[in-house]
Amino acid sequence: MFFSSFFISLLATAYLIPKILLISIRKHLIDQPNARKVHTCVSSRLGGVAFFPAIFFAIGVTVSIFSRFDANVMEYFMTASFIMVMCACILLYLIGIADDVVGVSWRFKFVFQIIAAGLITLSGTWVNNLYGICGVWEIPAWLGVPLTVFLIVFVINAVNLIDGIDGLASGLSGVALLFLGALFLHEGQETSALLAFTTLGALIPFFYYNVFGIAQKRYKIFMGDTGALVIGLILSVLAVKFACLLQNEETELAYPFIVVAFSVLLVPCLDVVRVVLHRYRAGKPLFLPDKNHIHHKFLALGYSHRVAMFTILGLASVFIMLNIALCLYININVLIVLDVVLWTLFHLWLSARIKKKLDEAARLEQQLVEAGCRNCKERDALKVKFFLEKKAGKVVTIDEIKEKSGAERLRVDSILFDFVEEGLIVLEKEGESEFGIYDGKTTIRWFDSQLPLAVESYLMRLMQN
Repeated sequence: MFFSSFFISLLATAYLIPKILLISIRKHLIDQPNARKVHTCVSSRLGGVAFFPAIFFAIGVTVSIFSRFDANVMEYFMTASFIMVMCACILLYLIGIADDVVGVSWRFKFVFQIIAAGLITLSGTWVNNLYGICGVWEIPAWLGVPLTVFLIVFVINAVNLIDGIDGLASGLSGVALLFLGALFLHEGQETSALLAFTTLGALIPFFYYNVFGIAQKRYKIFMGDTGALVIGLILSVLAVKFACLLQNEETELAYPFIVVAFSVLLVPCLDVVRVVLHRYRAGKPLFLPDKNHIHHKFLALGYSHRVAMFTILGLASVFIMLNIALCLYININVLIVLDVVLWTLFHLWLSARIKKKLDEAARLEQQLVEAGCRNCKERDALKVKFFLEKKAGKVVTIDEIKEKSGAERLRVDSILFDFVEEGLIVLEKEGESEFGIYDGKTTIRWFDSQLPLAVESYLMRLMQN
């Protein structure tokens, strides 16, 4: 049953996304690049429009078909709690579409997120046990309901804010859904497992178009607020439901469901907390977008979008497995502190690497200026092409940049000579380093292991002036 719903959702989303792409292009419902965004080509921002219809259709069809063979299936899966989740999804789905098409203020979205979270608690789903966090165990409804509303709204916005590079939000959500689905199956919670695997099926086709789609051919699509709000709500509800599970009396150890539940969302949640604290210390508005998220740090180190995305997915998986493995053997408060400490140390290490890279970039930028490249517009044009297209540490042939002849070919030779003089590259010909005349068989190797981003920025500024 779970696999049927998973594949129906996958096929439905795979069918809908190309249609959404076509409509987005014809109606100009596209996301324009700007200084805050990392993409450079216009792309559709309505990918999330396919999520809720695909999920609802897959679950409805699957439950209806299986109920023909077992009359209890409909009663077992179509509970009041499940229907309330669908109602809350519809609410955020409509707000998300309005925001992606015409724009909605963050205050307006925030109010509807609280209303959606309130609908979830009305069905009886709210955190009723903290499992020893700060010495607190069972909590009353007057405390658990507001806490649940806060957690749901927090997770929704965490998913929305982490959606900064291709595949990151959908990838992290997919990892979380995979773990949650497996955990719910292990605990015998089939309704929640069905929702988790069906949502995972809807994310896979989107992930393909988002990560591997070609923007120039209009095949790339973004999740938009529609997708982020719906996926964030489903993830938060599943996490709360898992946190509300009752302890098996046959088990001697107290299983900390709440820690495991939110471990699957650790990376986006901790990233939001760190970014908000950073904005507060810097005196900036807490809700003003910036480029201080974890994926921006990886990009600043020279990682490509895909490498940064897969690295963060691997990091999230490590945190999830670490918490699941240690939760029965380490005090819950110690485990939470360990997560925060590891996260903090990791970011301090990233920041130190970025500072070292920027310092080196500043030195190289100064060398370029001192070499007399400040006003050499035509030569700098080729330098921009060279820096942006040829990655550090790789070997390339001169033929790859000597596409012209005559005066332009001489300018390429001049540029290469500048790079040699500045110590940026070494030119190798038949296994020996040579300077002067470079033919098509000559290869280039960078002395530095990575290409400084500040040099790229400097050369781009030269071209814009």
